[in-house]
Amino acid sequence: MQEAVKEVVQQGLPPTVQQAVHQAVLEAIKQALPAVHRCNGRSLDPGARLEPVPHPDTGALPPNFPANNRALNAMTYAQLGKLLAFYGEPVAGNTEARRKRLKIFIGQFV
Repeated sequence: MQEAVKEVVQQGLPPTVQQAVHQAVLEAIKQALPAVHRCNGRSLDPGARLEPVPHPDTGALPPNFPANNRALNAMTYAQLGKLLAFYGEPVAGNTEARRKRLKIFIGQFV
């Protein structure tokens, strides 16, 4: 999705068209979030792949999103804080509180 927005900007289209495309891309991302959450909710096996959840307002994918549950459960306090901050979620609490908050945000059943 982000690639589509970059292509529109590079084509030199008028700003109003660029903005309209950007809004359409963000709307498509918001509509896709429930599917990503369902996918992650079914991924309870430690090695099961997790789908990165795009930022709901920008569509950006987070850096260092855990590849699977094993990686998610191995994330440190600082790593969890950075990912929660990326999404604009509260970062308060200990490591397990942060992990639980992130799991809920990405659609995992806790």
